[in-house]
Amino acid sequence: MAKKKRNSAFWSRLSVGLVFAVAVVYTAYHLISFFTQEELRTIVSGVTTESVTVGGDGYVFRDETVLYSSSGGVVDYFVGDGQKVSAGQTLANVYTKDASADVRGVIAMIDEQIALLEQCSGSNVSSVDLSALRKEADDTYFTLTRLLASGEAGELDYQIEKMMLVLSRIRAVSDGDESVLELLDALRAERESFFSGDCEQMYSNKSGYFYSAVDGYEANFSIDAANSLDAETFYSLTQIKDNESVLHMSGAFGKLADDSNWKFVLPLDPKEAEGFLEGQEYNVNFPENNNTTFSMVLEKRVLAYEQKSVLMVFACNKLPDNFNFERCMTAQIERSAVSGIYVPHSAVYKVGGVTGVYVLRGSVAHFRRIDIIYKGADYFLVAERDDSDGRYYYLGSNELIITNGKNLFDGRIVE
Repeated sequence: MAKKKRNSAFWSRLSVGLVFAVAVVYTAYHLISFFTQEELRTIVSGVTTESVTVGGDGYVFRDETVLYSSSGGVVDYFVGDGQKVSAGQTLANVYTKDASADVRGVIAMIDEQIALLEQCSGSNVSSVDLSALRKEADDTYFTLTRLLASGEAGELDYQIEKMMLVLSRIRAVSDGDESVLELLDALRAERESFFSGDCEQMYSNKSGYFYSAVDGYEANFSIDAANSLDAETFYSLTQIKDNESVLHMSGAFGKLADDSNWKFVLPLDPKEAEGFLEGQEYNVNFPENNNTTFSMVLEKRVLAYEQKSVLMVFACNKLPDNFNFERCMTAQIERSAVSGIYVPHSAVYKVGGVTGVYVLRGSVAHFRRIDIIYKGADYFLVAERDDSDGRYYYLGSNELIITNGKNLFDGRIVE
């Protein structure tokens, strides 16, 4: 009996010892991790705006007059697309010599190269710093690689043209202005070789904005058509076949837009159209047109029950340079925008049921409360406030947010 009691006491003392050893090891582990210096990462808090957009393919409505010549040959234009012209101004020479689409394309390419080189000659490059040009070329190159990697095509044409211009300027500075002038002379001579024989000089019969491209939809997609638009009319217009319009365009060499007013009609899903108000201005971005953004007024919304869509009719009176007015264009409309302080997910903690972050002031960590107003994939936007809830201050701008760290608490010295 005594032996059993001794064994029981032994095992009891052994159990207590093991528990004590485990407690010591556990406490030591946490003390070591607490006092171990860790490399804290921080970011400066600042306000970011997140846009909520909807979009799709829409159609341009304008008042345009098609210009015709008696011959349908090669055209030598004297004015550029989008240029404002006056009544009686010479627009182009139209030659009797026939011109295929390939020839017109070659002429347009030569014109682009001439315009590019003209910016790289004479006083345009005389005071340019070569190192600054090379840096600009590097920056443009990395922008191009980013666009190609992401699949964003909207700015490609603009960035390619910019790269060509910078490289041409580098050549002009490095090799001297003479090489650029020689190339210009050669291109101008090549251009002149396309124009021979009799020609018809074309004048503008009224003032307006000139465009060389004609698609055959000019009479159908007018401002009046947009003003009186209903669902049936719109969807019948979009079904017009290209070959039906081309039959009536023989001899057309350009067109005149009466003024700078134009409208853009975009069909949206009814859910996407929710929240848009007639008479309000919205930012409309055209990603395939150098990412150009307009402030446009939503004039009206037209319900298309059969197609289960809402036709959004936007109006604008601005004509930016180098904007290509295709009849059908992809657009993104900013439905709403949320502004708040950017906070990564990794920086957010909950303390006593309060959501917040730790900021670093000197060598001391302080807890800041946050009110989340937008949730992104790996970040939040939080309301910008400069007051407190009586216990914690709210996160403000220009504070150092700790984005990593363990065992943080309000008032901890982290050095």
